[in-house]
Amino acid sequence: MRIVQLVPAFSTGDAIGENSLALAKYFREKGYETWIESPDIRTPHPMVRELNLRELSSLGPKDVVLYHIAVATPYAQDFLSLRAKKVVINHNITPPDFYRPFSPEIAGLLEATLRELSFFVENKDKISLFVGDSHFNSRMMEEMGAEAVTVPLAINWDRFKGPINPYFAGIFQDHKVNFLFVGRVVPNKKIEDLIKFAFYFKEMISPAMRLIVAGNTKALPKYTYSLIDLAHRFHLSGDEVVFTGWVAEEELRALYRVAHLFVSASEHEGFGVPFLEAFHFSLPVLAFRAGAVPETVGDGGILLESKNPALWGEVARLILSRDGLRQKLIDGGKQQLNRYKSLHSPEMLLSLLESL
Repeated sequence: MRIVQLVPAFSTGDAIGENSLALAKYFREKGYETWIESPDIRTPHPMVRELNLRELSSLGPKDVVLYHIAVATPYAQDFLSLRAKKVVINHNITPPDFYRPFSPEIAGLLEATLRELSFFVENKDKISLFVGDSHFNSRMMEEMGAEAVTVPLAINWDRFKGPINPYFAGIFQDHKVNFLFVGRVVPNKKIEDLIKFAFYFKEMISPAMRLIVAGNTKALPKYTYSLIDLAHRFHLSGDEVVFTGWVAEEELRALYRVAHLFVSASEHEGFGVPFLEAFHFSLPVLAFRAGAVPETVGDGGILLESKNPALWGEVARLILSRDGLRQKLIDGGKQQLNRYKSLHSPEMLLSLLESL
């Protein structure tokens, strides 16, 4: 059995890219011939090849092709026509309405991705297995009409064992409290609500604060500019709301080390890898209860059902000022992280593939 993964766009550091790499490495360790193919390779890697439909067509009925759904591609019909066993992995599709005010084009692409998943469900008799990387994502496919199993994202924790960038860490090591958000700067993340929370905290609790937003700011410039404008209108300086843009791994490790609280106001998460990363670095979490967030965070954080900035500010103050509460959240995060690690996602998925 050969195992091939199809990824719409591959880059290291990206949750789907890292997941596909972790799976490929595990499959190879178990003696299987395996590789990743993508039509859009943004970070070259020895295990990743340019998409080759002719090569895929040569696969036989004993082989398996995993199709990772994140954004629509022109290759859904080609995938369905392969002789190999076919597995669809749903990494979630952001509702288009989040993007419509900022980019009708991206909203249209997301609508196409929903149609792509619906197309696979309509042809479920040709699909050997549907997989969601969270129960939230599995339920999405089940509501469409396909039976699905949940296999959490495979995460390579070794990438967080390296050194930190001391210069980068030094920038943020001062008398200020560092609130950290990690993720792409896109509308469903609702970073505007974090800016409102930061303003309340500065005005009503302590001016010695900083909100660090670590993630790609170029995915949707119109949204990024709206956030910069909002921070300016709230009289928050560039050192009080910091957009780092994309960061290297040693810089990301530094940010987790200097942060005091991980915050997320996201209204749509299909999994939420940064929550587990925060747990890895013993960082408590304050987040909005939405999507797969409750499933991923568990007892490792405080989840709020309101966006009221005053509520967020006062809860953050309690977490920062009460050592017992902070430690309880850190311990809960460690337990949640250990539960995920104990699932051995690559082993779980390989067992399913071997049983097809």
